[in-house]
Amino acid sequence: MTYFGDNRIRYSKRQRRSIFVWIRDLASEIASRAGKSKITNVEWRVAAKQWLLKNDLIKIEKAGNVSPYLDRKLCHN
Repeated sequence: MTYFGDNRIRYSKRQRRSIFVWIRDLASEIASRAGKSKITNVEWRVAAKQWLLKNDLIKIEKAGNVSPYLDRKLCHN
C-alpha cells in the first residue's frame, strides 16, 4: 500500500462512507461489550485495525529473532 504517489488506494465517497460505518459499528460493539456508553479512541483504533486486517491492507506477524550483529540500541527488545 502506498500513501503517496501513483499507487495510492483510492476509494469513492460511497466506499469511504461504507468503511466508516463498518468501523463505527464495530467500535460501538467493542465499547458496549466493555460496558462503556461512548466510543473512545481505543475502540476506534481496534476497529480500524480490524478493518485493515480484514482487507489485507496490513499484516501483523510475531517478531522473529534479531540479528546478533545489530547494535543493541537499534533493537526493540
